Amino acid sequence: MKKTIFLTIGVCLGLITTGANAKTFSQSVGTGNFEVNLSAEKYEFDTKMITTSGGYLPPNFNRDFDAPVDREILTLRAAYGILDQLDVFAGIGYVDEEWTGDDKVSTSDYKETGKNPMFEIGLKGTAFKVLEEKMYFSYLLKYSYLESGEHFSGPNHADSSKAIWKEYNASMETGYNFDSIGLTPYAGISYFYIKGRQELDNYATITNYDSEFENEKSVGCYLGLDYKLNDNVSLDLQGDFFVKTGFKLFASYVF
Repeated sequence: MKKTIFLTIGVCLGLITTGANAKTFSQSVGTGNFEVNLSAEKYEFDTKMITTSGGYLPPNFNRDFDAPVDREILTLRAAYGILDQLDVFAGIGYVDEEWTGDDKVSTSDYKETGKNPMFEIGLKGTAFKVLEEKMYFSYLLKYSYLESGEHFSGPNHADSSKAIWKEYNASMETGYNFDSIGLTPYAGISYFYIKGRQELDNYATITNYDSEFENEKSVGCYLGLDYKLNDNVSLDLQGDFFVKTGFKLFASYVF
């Protein structure tokens, strides 16, 4: 997965043409225009149990366990401008995931891993621009779905395992375009709700050992820098904080 960053840069450099107006991914591309976006992403977030059919009660689990999720994702998206300020988009990603339950009191640790596809759909667009249209305000709404965790290890054996993740994301972003050097620094506020379901079959003598988790924090922020290579192509480096901790590298092509 570490090679995906270089792959993303290579795709960008190979798409140098002329035509449309490249910009950060959350901005709209204009009615009838298309955008292709490739991103390499690495981040982690913490989860807490909210229900379980197993022996742990959620209050005990929340107190005695850390349950972080680590992900590396390569995602390809396609967006289309249905209105001048509104795009629809869809994407498919390849996710390398590790979900760890770490008991601080005993040795009852477990780990679920998987390499699986992830699917997403959403809306995005530019709300308005000011300061001679150099400063913009944009928005993004996204829903993601992932099934992973087919490899399980822990203090007890499970005949099979699965983790189902549903993620809801809403963000608002603002940035300023320095035309002369092709750079747009930007910042955003994001809301995430991530719900996970762990399904274990025949674990600790329980036929269906199912537990539900959610992220511990819901409001985060991000900072980024967009570099416009030409009218079609831009590169984007973004750091995420609080809800998710990590970074992304985007390559966008608008036509």
